[in-house]
Amino acid sequence: MVPLEDTELDEILMLLSNPTRRRILAKLVQEKHYPLQLSKELRVSQQAVTKHLRVLEEHGIVESVSTPSDEGPPRKLYKTTKHFLITISMDPKMFDARAQEPVNATAAPMTEDLKAIDDEFRGVLHTQNYKERVGDLGQLLMKAEEELDKLDDQRANLLQIKSQMLREASSLIVELYPDYSHRAVLYLLLENPNISVGDMAQSLNMTEAEIVAVLRDLAADNVLPGATDARAHRRPRARTIHIKIKNGR
Repeated sequence: MVPLEDTELDEILMLLSNPTRRRILAKLVQEKHYPLQLSKELRVSQQAVTKHLRVLEEHGIVESVSTPSDEGPPRKLYKTTKHFLITISMDPKMFDARAQEPVNATAAPMTEDLKAIDDEFRGVLHTQNYKERVGDLGQLLMKAEEELDKLDDQRANLLQIKSQMLREASSLIVELYPDYSHRAVLYLLLENPNISVGDMAQSLNMTEAEIVAVLRDLAADNVLPGATDARAHRRPRARTIHIKIKNGR
């Protein structure tokens, strides 16, 4: 997965904040639709549907192709084009928002359970009877949903542990550093230990010189996560910011 920039996350959240657009996308991931079809199924005016489709297309979430019509001018047929993953997690001591897109899903190692599902899926592709294949795919989709639920539970448990760690770290940081700039830099580093000096300066509305001075103090105290001096933080890294969007879910 490749992290998306904050601006891309903002754009996606803006697009998905409208419930009608979410309903449109839920239909389009099933199969291609004409605006009139969507209007009838969603019980929304065709004018409103067309407007939402235009916005989604302008931002690269959907695309359209012109198809001939027996009753008049060509009609636009819409389909989804984007693949991304967004998750947002929040509790009293943690806010974590990430937007990512896959580069090569097959490159990531699979657990034995996931590999078994993948192997079974590839076997189903050889089923000659289409009706039987659809039934088998339905069973496999149920297994996939069960695995996703397990991953969600594991993620929730890990986030709870992370929150407890941040709560403990926060209480210690308040005791150790009366100066807010030191606390702010350290909070940021705990969430993103590889963030660059420039990104820290922009995020905290400080100069890079001020950031470097604080980093030197923190390095002297041996509290920098994953680094020993300010120079280690000069490597830029896009800040990742989890909502889950995927076909059929």
